[in-house]
Amino acid sequence: MFLSIITPFQALYSFYIIMLIGSMFISETKNVDIGIGDYWHVPLSKSYQLSIIDISELAYIEYNGNSIFSEVSHLQLTDNNIYGRNNKNEYFYINLTDNISQTYLSESELKKKENIAKLELQETQKFYNDRKWEITKTPIILTLIVSVILTILGVLIFCRLVLYD
Repeated sequence: MFLSIITPFQALYSFYIIMLIGSMFISETKNVDIGIGDYWHVPLSKSYQLSIIDISELAYIEYNGNSIFSEVSHLQLTDNNIYGRNNKNEYFYINLTDNISQTYLSESELKKKENIAKLELQETQKFYNDRKWEITKTPIILTLIVSVILTILGVLIFCRLVLYD
């Protein structure tokens, strides 16, 4: 009776704690937020990151900790460039190699000046989710597998101790 009552709680809490510790480790090593709280961030390069407070309409791009573009609504990241649009329908461009940024009044002006054939801007929330998954996909899956294995081992050891003691 005792075993049937306590085992599900032991399994769920073990899984939760192991995943939480794994997520914190991934957050620190990959410089991505853990997903708890109202501040989210994801790196765009070594010096640039997308940060969001509360809602995606309050997104901004930071360069070495300083905000350079605010109210970012749409983004596109290529190998060496970031293209974006803010809530005022102004467009911007950041060259990640030379750390040059420029603001444009229209999409056509951006395409013309930066010689871009097609812009594929994503909404900030979707961009954030895709970028975070791209960065953390493998570590999260490995953490999930380790968590399941350790939880099953913990339950088996617990049952063995209770039944054979």
